[in-house]
Amino acid sequence: MARLGFAYYGKPYKDAELKASRMLLSGGLGYRNKGFFVDLTYVHAISKDVNFPYRLEDRANTFAELKQQKGNIVATVGLKF
Repeated sequence: MARLGFAYYGKPYKDAELKASRMLLSGGLGYRNKGFFVDLTYVHAISKDVNFPYRLEDRANTFAELKQQKGNIVATVGLKF
């Protein structure tokens, strides 16, 4: 079996100036026979976020914009009785 997946998590902040989101792309192959199964998947994550070293109440806050990409290989093996 083959499969593809996609997930998008939108902006968690109210402020329009703060740009953040997360997107996951995945693809994998699997095998199933009677009660045995195995699945191997690659997940690529792309994320944007902001980081505040500290927050001030009386003036504009300074923040850093973060961009990150990473990949994971996930394997699942199981038996079904």
